Amino acid sequence: MRTNCGCAGSTTWDPQIPPSPPPEPPRTPRPPPTDPPPIFHPPPIGGFALLPFLWLVNVLWFFREAFMAPPYGQQPLIKTYVRRSALGVGLWALALGLWVGAFQSRRGEWGALGERLAFTLPLGTP
Repeated sequence: MRTNCGCAGSTTWDPQIPPSPPPEPPRTPRPPPTDPPPIFHPPPIGGFALLPFLWLVNVLWFFREAFMAPPYGQQPLIKTYVRRSALGVGLWALALGLWVGAFQSRRGEWGALGERLAFTLPLGTP
C-alpha cells in the first residue's frame, strides 16, 4: 500500500489519506491605531428633523466625552455634534412650548379647527 507523503515531487496518492491543507499566508502585523475608533456617527437626515429625543440622548450621553475628557483626535468632531444636538433640542423645546401655550390659550377661538386638532375635548366653555 502506497502512502501520500505530501512531498513536492510525490506522484503517489492514496484515496484513504486526505491531502494536507494548503499553507496559510503569512500574517502582517497590524499597525497600532493613532486615534481611538469612532464612537459616534451622525444620525441620518431624518434624525435632524424628526427625532429630538435622540438629540437629547446624544447631549446627555456624549457631554462628558466632548467637553470634560482629555483632548484626542476626534474630540472636536464630537463637540460639534453635541453642540448641534443641544441647539436642536433647545429650538425644538421652544417651538413645542410656544405651540402648547398658543393651542391651550386660543383653542376656543379657532372653532372647528381647534376641535379637530384637539385629542380630547375638555368639558365646559373654551
